[in-house]
Amino acid sequence: MMRCHDGSFVLLPGRDYADNGYYMASRYHPTGTMILAYGLNNPKLLIQGIQVSIPGINPKALTGKLDIAYKAIVEKSYKDAIRFINSVRGAKTISSEDTAVCAALTTHIEMLLLVDMNRLAALEKSGDLYTLSLTLESMDNNFDALPSYKERTLHFTTSLKEESWKNTVKLGASYAKLLATLNRTRSPTSTRALESFAQKNPDTLYGKWAAEIAAAFRAHGVIPDPATDLTAK
Repeated sequence: MMRCHDGSFVLLPGRDYADNGYYMASRYHPTGTMILAYGLNNPKLLIQGIQVSIPGINPKALTGKLDIAYKAIVEKSYKDAIRFINSVRGAKTISSEDTAVCAALTTHIEMLLLVDMNRLAALEKSGDLYTLSLTLESMDNNFDALPSYKERTLHFTTSLKEESWKNTVKLGASYAKLLATLNRTRSPTSTRALESFAQKNPDTLYGKWAAEIAAAFRAHGVIPDPATDLTAK
């Protein structure tokens, strides 16, 4: 299968490639190939029934609490997964195989935590402390049962108690509320509210974002997302 410049796909390309035969592709139309093509924007195919691939883990061989822990990971209920893993580890007797499974599942969860830790660092660098606070709150619900979690997030939990960070978070919450109202109503009143917010907070990240969004909405009727450079029409 080959993807063309216009976004279309050709199955088994190469036959008479210099003319329209290129687009005729194969004499057959493999349904599996088209599933892959249509699934590119929604990558949730299950290969051989494996819902989450974890090195060293065969989900079909898991039983008892370790099976429940794996299913909790699939459901992204990491706190529950950690609880069942710790329960197995705390048993009076545990086989070497179960020990290895516990280690593999824990490593997988720690890798997911690392992704969120990198996101926190990026949000701090950008100055978007409001989103940082929401992200950390979500992480607390997912990972606080990990032994190393509190230590790894100590910088952020401590900083969020400082007055400067508190004020920035409050400002971000006000901006988010105004933006949500504009997205819901798409009205001149909501636009003016954002403009007023931007005028009162011109040197802040959220003030600059508010000004950018209000200007774009007035000019083109679109609501950009300065945090991701995506535009919702």
